[in-house]
Amino acid sequence: MPHPLLVPRELAYRRLRRLLSVAMTIAALAALFSLLCEYGFYYPPVPVKWLHTLQIAILAYFLLDKLIRLLISSNRWAYVKHIWPHLALIALVVAAIFLARRLGYHFASAGMVYITIVQAYILVLLGLNLLRLNIRLSESGLPPARLLIISFLVVIICGAGLLLLPRALPRPTPGDPQPQNTRITIADSLFTAVSATCVTGLVVRDTGQGFSTFGQIVILAMIQLGALGIMMFGTTFALMIGRTMGLREGTFYQGLLSEGILGKIARMLKFILITTLLLEALGAVCLLSLWPDDFSGSQRVYYSIFHAISAFCNAGFGLFTNSLRSFAGSWRVYAVFCPLIIIGGLGFPVLYNIARMFFSGLLNRFRRHRKFVLGAELAPARPRFTLQTKLAVTTSLALIVLGTLALLLLGRCTLPAAFFQSVTARTAGFNTIVIKDLPPGGQFLLTALMVVGGSPASTAGGFKTITLAVLVLSAWATLRRRDNVEAFGRTLALETLRRAGALLILFLALLVVVTLALSLAQPGESLAELLFESASACGTVGLSTGLTARLTTAGKYILMVGMFLGRLGPLTFLVAVSARRRPARYDYPSEPLVIG
Repeated sequence: MPHPLLVPRELAYRRLRRLLSVAMTIAALAALFSLLCEYGFYYPPVPVKWLHTLQIAILAYFLLDKLIRLLISSNRWAYVKHIWPHLALIALVVAAIFLARRLGYHFASAGMVYITIVQAYILVLLGLNLLRLNIRLSESGLPPARLLIISFLVVIICGAGLLLLPRALPRPTPGDPQPQNTRITIADSLFTAVSATCVTGLVVRDTGQGFSTFGQIVILAMIQLGALGIMMFGTTFALMIGRTMGLREGTFYQGLLSEGILGKIARMLKFILITTLLLEALGAVCLLSLWPDDFSGSQRVYYSIFHAISAFCNAGFGLFTNSLRSFAGSWRVYAVFCPLIIIGGLGFPVLYNIARMFFSGLLNRFRRHRKFVLGAELAPARPRFTLQTKLAVTTSLALIVLGTLALLLLGRCTLPAAFFQSVTARTAGFNTIVIKDLPPGGQFLLTALMVVGGSPASTAGGFKTITLAVLVLSAWATLRRRDNVEAFGRTLALETLRRAGALLILFLALLVVVTLALSLAQPGESLAELLFESASACGTVGLSTGLTARLTTAGKYILMVGMFLGRLGPLTFLVAVSARRRPARYDYPSEPLVIG
């Protein structure tokens, strides 16, 4: 029988934990406020000394919170193992202070060293708290589509708020010939945030000239989070520090990545993050020698990282006013940008399948030539190329080849320019030619490529290559009078055909609605330009004939909706809205119809 004081004590501890959680939320908000005031303004609205005092007090409370929770924990050793990232962070802070004291503060004053360490600790703690919130959301049981929408909205709102800070814009100087660069409207900040998070690339404000380095880094962070998803980032980092994935969390990502086996989700998430960072790093290294000779070493590194991430994420954001037209004669534009764009648009399940096949082949060759026998647990069955991989790769290659040939004929481009625009038009948005100078046939072809987009579960937009392949195969099966739709020795499920048809209709409906709405907001513009701009927004591409710079405020908000729904997918949005509706348990009698 429990001690009579045990239950009241546990109730008191529970109330204390709730108070600590509330106080921690207030402290986190105060920490965020102090950092934004200090680093978001060229001239902080609050004295810096006050901000530093507040940050030290917040740090003391963070440490006190962990100590109190340890003392009231029923299993202190389990609690210590649970908060080991925090303890490791505290150890790093102590080590940094000790190292600074041993070095004698040669690089900065003692006060500055302490404040820098305190601010770094606060930033990492805020990140860990966001990670915990991310995990709770993914385990909340909400439908994956709704969680996806919520995560995108959070990134957009936070990013737009950061872009409104004075530090995100160029520093105002007396006699500035372009004083408008030091001011930004709410509509422009929201448009930039939506375009970056939805990896589109349409800009109403020049990224290289209209934003400071801080603002460009905010845009780059939104591109990376929007391409992979903030939920995926948080969960993957949690897995890498030793946390296991819960059933609800696994089910969420199973629906998001279309992976049939729940046990593979954790491995695929780690693969996605590691592959993304490695490919972006490789692309950045290959771009180092592309930039002008007068660039410093740090500028080369920064520009390379920015454009490598933008290319792999199919974002189309660049730091040059004319995109990549100044580098059209360099082979690196075609040998680095094109592979990054293509790989980023294939889809992570496809990349995971290709990687498994590649490493399985290496392992089998190593065993065969070295006569090295592995244990049974280390020798899984040989994987195969999935139907998703075969369709995504073949359709993407066909679109690239046919698009290149058609642009040579209709666009009157050179072969390198035609190839580059065929690759980038399906979702990336970079350009080496002036889009407005293309003949009408060339512009219409680019519009068609933008509508198709990339592959599912990728950084690309559009109604997706798999949808196009399924519809073409369905038409081919009808012409051959086949009862089933087949591809590569497999029969496609009826549900797949229905979803493909629904997705195409919904995407075309979105494109028509955005085009008509844009025609009302932009009177006097040609229908061809309006359609091109709408396709670029809904397909999250970023190419423009010049209309983006002439957008009215209403036109900007219309394209924001198009970019947002185009990135999520209209089918995903409708599923999120109707997630609680129960399927009907009855069928009506069928009746034949005359088609065609």
